[in-house]
Amino acid sequence: TVVMALLLAWAFCNRGRIPSDTRFPRRALIVCPNLTIKDRLSVLRPGDSKNYFDQFDLVPTALRPDLAKGRVLVSNWHLFSPQPEEIRVGGVAVGQLGPETPESFARARLGDLWDDEPLLVLNDEGHHAYRPAAVQAGDALTADERAEREEATVWVSGLDKLHAACGIAFCVDLSATPFYLHGSGYPEGSPFPWIVS
Repeated sequence: TVVMALLLAWAFCNRGRIPSDTRFPRRALIVCPNLTIKDRLSVLRPGDSKNYFDQFDLVPTALRPDLAKGRVLVSNWHLFSPQPEEIRVGGVAVGQLGPETPESFARARLGDLWDDEPLLVLNDEGHHAYRPAAVQAGDALTADERAEREEATVWVSGLDKLHAACGIAFCVDLSATPFYLHGSGYPEGSPFPWIVS
């Protein structure tokens, strides 16, 4: 969590110092696997009373106004679940919405964070966010493995839609276990090829 706070401080303070430099995002989306972690990550909002920027004295006083200009949304991957294409009342279809465009998807998910400028994405427990490989003939997946693949697919597909709508300047996966799990379609335990330590 402290590493995420440092990444946010880097982006927001640089952008605050050079407002026209879009290399440094002024908005960040933090995605995590569940509600418990989501609540714990509220410390990454600069305005939170227990924020890590103050607790760990990560930002010099002179840069605090620049940090405060950054906006943070913390959510879990369920935010990316597709919306139904029809309106149902009591089990009866009463209207068709059609598929979401990347822009309508991004506007609905990002809310006040929406902008057409690229954002910073931090995936906490990032080993849950990957593109599953095809299941080989004869491979049987457990219910847990199927659920893990579904989570990974929804998570990464959601990020793809956000990138199509407004762009993702940086996407950082943070994980203490940066390797493929059984059922991912990749050799179990093989490290993700994008690891930086």
